[in-house]
Amino acid sequence: MPRAARPVACTARFERHIQQRAISIGTLFGRDNSQATQKHSRLTPNKPTLGQDELFRPLVASPFPDLRKRAEFYADHSVCPTCVADAGIKDGTSLEAHKASKRPAHTCPDCGFPTHCSREHWERDLEEHRKVCPTLRQVNEDEHDLRSGRRLMEFEYPGPQGFEEAVNMSNWDTYFYTRNFPSLNAERSLRHASKPLTYPITIASVLHDTSPYRSGHELTAEGVKSLTALRMTLSAENTAKEASSGTYVRPMRIIMPGARAESQLPAEVWMQLMYLFPNTAFHLHFVGPEVYNRPVVLSPTPNLQLHWHDARYSARLHQDFAPFDPYRDVFFFFCPGFGYPAQRAGWHDTLRMIIRTQCAIFATGFDAEDIQRDTGVLAEDHGEEMDWLMAPTLNRFRSLKPDVNPQDVRRHIHTNWSVYGFRGKRYEVRHTSEEDEATTE
Repeated sequence: MPRAARPVACTARFERHIQQRAISIGTLFGRDNSQATQKHSRLTPNKPTLGQDELFRPLVASPFPDLRKRAEFYADHSVCPTCVADAGIKDGTSLEAHKASKRPAHTCPDCGFPTHCSREHWERDLEEHRKVCPTLRQVNEDEHDLRSGRRLMEFEYPGPQGFEEAVNMSNWDTYFYTRNFPSLNAERSLRHASKPLTYPITIASVLHDTSPYRSGHELTAEGVKSLTALRMTLSAENTAKEASSGTYVRPMRIIMPGARAESQLPAEVWMQLMYLFPNTAFHLHFVGPEVYNRPVVLSPTPNLQLHWHDARYSARLHQDFAPFDPYRDVFFFFCPGFGYPAQRAGWHDTLRMIIRTQCAIFATGFDAEDIQRDTGVLAEDHGEEMDWLMAPTLNRFRSLKPDVNPQDVRRHIHTNWSVYGFRGKRYEVRHTSEEDEATTE
């Protein structure tokens, strides 16, 4: 019989869950979240508990308790695609699909995920399931590899860049090579490394003077103006001259409203951003009710301060950040969900405040549908107030590791899959005569 109706999180809440759980520090560096254990697991070649040829295990029979719990979570929140198809429902994440589906308690022997309510339904759907089965198996093996006990060189980060060593920001491969990361030749290693670094390096890829995003391609005319100003400010030669002048130079502020996973990352991950701009002082502000519980301010180096604001971006906080400088302030929204019906109203006033600062604003999305929905709402709600800086573009530094939607394991996303930018208009928006009359009254 179909399951009783129960509250089902919308896709935006799925994204939030993935950001909080799949990119947690414990998942990145092993099962123990303590700082000492993390450091030890990264730097000490322990004897692996799983060999590289032993990584595939059904999640329900995993030797790691958290993966067994994850299997239970998928089984409780996902749907059987055969049940959904029999009911004539296309969207497996919808409330109707969950009402019509039995619990997917059958584990696919090829990918190790609970995918169908019974073997019979799995066999009926086998042709369709084979389209997603390799990706699910990849996710399965990646998660077991992270917990295997091997030395995770993917998380051993290089220090400052040599003075005469240029960084190539064309893509992950050239970035890792020119930044002197340990050799990351395997696809799995690239997936692991890209997951936490997608946040600071996405920012760097937009702001760096060797950015792969250029005029006539991804950037609009307004985008060239804004980014030229920011890149000139950030250029190593310019900031070196300012630093030697002995005068106070305002730090470059990167403000991230709605922060989730990015606020959980260790400081050493964010230091990779600082190393790409060696003479610039950065203040990073993580804002939102879901920011990771940290000290209010942390300064791992003189040129980097991390600030956590456990609150929504409000008019009061906005006022605290003022005054704004388009040459030294920039906003980044990571997979914000501007266009989701449940979040649209909440973002509306926040975006209006930020757009009026005329600072550059960049945002990411996790797939084409997400990007289309968010940019459509931006155009509809704020089109008269803003200029586009950067067209939606496949992010060269997106996470290469797919995340699985727990509402429908057939659906996968890549964190920061695409990036785009906008900014408040440089001139005042003229009101209609009716609006002017209403204002005077």
